[in-house]
Amino acid sequence: MFGLFKSTRSKIKESGNQDTENVVNEFGQVMENLDWLLAFHDVGKLPYPKETILNSIVSAYKLTVDESMKGTLKAGLLALSHFQENIGDSPVRGAVDLTQINIDELSPEKYLAMNTGIDKEKYEHLSQQADKEYQGYIELL
Repeated sequence: MFGLFKSTRSKIKESGNQDTENVVNEFGQVMENLDWLLAFHDVGKLPYPKETILNSIVSAYKLTVDESMKGTLKAGLLALSHFQENIGDSPVRGAVDLTQINIDELSPEKYLAMNTGIDKEKYEHLSQQADKEYQGYIELL
């Protein structure tokens, strides 16, 4: 998702901030591998401390004039809000991801297994927390 960040590589290198680029790109790889839109994940899955990623995304946002890149970086801030403490190894989901279901192969056992990690109450609480966090992130831009 953050492959677009490479288009600003020369501007960031000129500013001497290679670390910002590395942090943002590594976080982008994590985003691509996890279903952050549909679940909350533990901060332990992040490649760097959450604050480091936040600061890098904000720095990258301020370094680019590319509006498309700014939109991508805002999406990164939204994704970052979906990484919370005390989640554990299994993500917290609010519903089954229906896009991953092949109805022809769905047995009752498979359906029940898909419900693992579904905790609507906890998901709603985390959603509210993430919304507040994201709004705070946007104010930093």
